[in-house]
Amino acid sequence: MIANKQIPNISDKRAIFVSSSILVLGIVGLLLYITNFQHNLIETSALESAKLYSQALAEFRTIYTAKVVQNVNSHPDFEVTHDYENKKNAIPLPATLSMELGKAIGRHLSGAETWLYSDYPFPWRREAGGGLRDEFAVKAWKSLNKNPNQPYYEFVPDYKGRQVLRYATADLMRPSCIGCHNTHPQSPKNNWKVADVRGVLEIVHPMEAVFEKTANGKYGLFFLAVVIGLFGVLSLLFLIRSYQKITRALTTEVQMQTKDLREAKEAAEAASRDLSQIMNSSPDFIFKSRIDNFQFTEVNQTACEYYGYSQDEFSKMTIFDIEVEPPLKEQVRKLYDTTPVGKVIEVYGTNKKKNGDTFRVHVRFLKLDEEFALANVRDITEQQRAEADLVRAKESAETANIDLIQSNEALQLEIIERKNLEGQLAQAQELESIGLLAAGIAHEINTPIQYVGDNTRFLSVAFGRMKTVLDKNNELINAAKEDAVTEKLITEVESVIEDTKMEYMLEEIPMSIDETLGGIERVATIVRAMKEFSHPGTQEKTLADINKALENTITVACNEWKYVAEIEKDFEPALPLVPCLLGELNQVFLNIIVNAAHAIAEVIQDGSEGKGTIKVRTSSAGDWVEIEISDSGTGIPEEVRSKIFDPFFTTKEIGKGTGQGLAIAHNVVVEKHGGSLNFETEIGQGTMFVIRLPIKAPNN
Repeated sequence: MIANKQIPNISDKRAIFVSSSILVLGIVGLLLYITNFQHNLIETSALESAKLYSQALAEFRTIYTAKVVQNVNSHPDFEVTHDYENKKNAIPLPATLSMELGKAIGRHLSGAETWLYSDYPFPWRREAGGGLRDEFAVKAWKSLNKNPNQPYYEFVPDYKGRQVLRYATADLMRPSCIGCHNTHPQSPKNNWKVADVRGVLEIVHPMEAVFEKTANGKYGLFFLAVVIGLFGVLSLLFLIRSYQKITRALTTEVQMQTKDLREAKEAAEAASRDLSQIMNSSPDFIFKSRIDNFQFTEVNQTACEYYGYSQDEFSKMTIFDIEVEPPLKEQVRKLYDTTPVGKVIEVYGTNKKKNGDTFRVHVRFLKLDEEFALANVRDITEQQRAEADLVRAKESAETANIDLIQSNEALQLEIIERKNLEGQLAQAQELESIGLLAAGIAHEINTPIQYVGDNTRFLSVAFGRMKTVLDKNNELINAAKEDAVTEKLITEVESVIEDTKMEYMLEEIPMSIDETLGGIERVATIVRAMKEFSHPGTQEKTLADINKALENTITVACNEWKYVAEIEKDFEPALPLVPCLLGELNQVFLNIIVNAAHAIAEVIQDGSEGKGTIKVRTSSAGDWVEIEISDSGTGIPEEVRSKIFDPFFTTKEIGKGTGQGLAIAHNVVVEKHGGSLNFETEIGQGTMFVIRLPIKAPNN
């Protein structure tokens, strides 16, 4: 009863197939390991044999030189020569005898060959092949001259097609030989020194004998591997358990989830880097701080260089640490609490640098969300100094011509105010875009990241419970191996499974994983769009995909339109690439889409009548690409249609628009790209803006 209840049916075809597959893979792996081990063993054996062979010849040559040659040289009736066979009372040179001995050993024993060669052979040795006869000899000579104590070898086919080991060692100049080599009339070199590499001793060792020695052992190991494998399959069939499949699936899913979470973290970090890139591209001082404790969380490089603090120092400071006369925290708290998200507040004050220098500043605060605020700070010291200089100039000139001074003063003040206004409005437009993007992206990413986090915590708890089941199952498996399974142990396993709520876990975990993957994909889509939208522009026009640029802009501006409108896209699939300044065109698309969302918001108001529609269409017409962006908003009144592209003109309430958006869009499209920007509108029906861009860039 116990065995039938706890151990799966051995006739289960799927379990047998899986077990057999694992066994076959294991046997194949073992055979591959044995083959590789045999190959390494063969090479090691051949190297050791060649090494001993080489050492024996070298030792013989040394003994022969010291014991025989030196004694013979002391007798004038005897001669040591390479031509010993043709002369009486002659014995061979050590090198000649070593070669003959090596050949004799090779013929009678291993079939090995022995070669002794040099780049400086005697004439009779060069004629007999004693020079560097092939590529291996050249390599060996170079290697041994560089490192005489390190043998040089290769496993290669020889001229007979046999697999051989070519093993070369350095033949060093010995004290007993140097005199002969430096004084012999036919010596190719007469400046030898002790320990110079005078030649190369090469052993050519055939591999067939080594292969034959190891073949029988290999077959025995193969047979042993097969026997072990068959025994293993019988054991595995009795240990297959129904929960192993679930365990493997859960382990794989948890690993995949961990990888996805890591990718989500990297995507969030990429979004943070993109926001930092936007901040660092501004010439003004940009500070990001927490609303709850006013502490800086991010500061652009321009501010660090100007104030004299490092990023690390700023991270430990609050907004009050750089103020000369900081306001009360309660006042700032009230200001943050009463300011809506996305609204810009302008204030003036006095800041101080790390070295104690103070300067007047113009500050624009932007509330990103309920946690963070962004501050754009500009040093207005030079501006105020210029104003003071102008006042002094006026006072000194009053004695000459009061009327002229007054007229000039009025003109100068108007010019200064105009320039200040233009700069302030341009910067307000830039800051508004930063706030719009940052607040929207933060909101869009926050929601999927929240349920990614919730599901991850659930999976962590689920994994812990699964581990408890696995631990108990392992205990049962170990007991089964020892034939010690008891009713108590089975009851404990069933109790653990019931307490863990396995059915609930198996039902909820896939849903959690699907939700998490959906959230990660949403974050990745937003981050990719933000990355491409905020990529730094260039001074030169480059070919760009307008469809992709519009997709990215729509994604980035999602938080502006998704509550009031539905987006309908009709993109020409094969739209030609357009030479353009993509960063500036992105700003044009963003301004028009945001304006469309605002126009629809005025119509639907509380949303009880449903959402409006924003249609975005692209097409090609000859040498032009057309982009149409239409909305179902209020339409543009006839009396202001001729002014909408004028700088500083806006139909929005004070504080909601700068009047710069469409003026900048017109300048970018018409002046910088040689295109056209027109519109069609009808009161109560909506407005359609038509942008035409040339496919070929104008000459200017």
